[in-house]
Amino acid sequence: VLVFVVAGPRGWIDWPTIGRATVLPLVWAGYALVRGAVIGAYPYFFLDVAVLGYGRVLLNLVGVLLLGLVIALLLWAVDRWLTRRAAR
Repeated sequence: VLVFVVAGPRGWIDWPTIGRATVLPLVWAGYALVRGAVIGAYPYFFLDVAVLGYGRVLLNLVGVLLLGLVIALLLWAVDRWLTRRAAR
């Protein structure tokens, strides 16, 4: 994050990039849930369907996704601010 803030590159974060950045975590979560159902073990406590149930696990995944989106939006805002500042 420090290198991003100090050195850039600038202007690379946009809505399509943020959308594409959610694909890998969603695919990983699907894989972890399928694998966990097959072997009976989950990589993290917040994904443990046997203990929490699918409803709670899906809520947990939505929370993780929202946290990631908030972080992405913060980085996008910093990127826009630094781009405008550098243009002056």
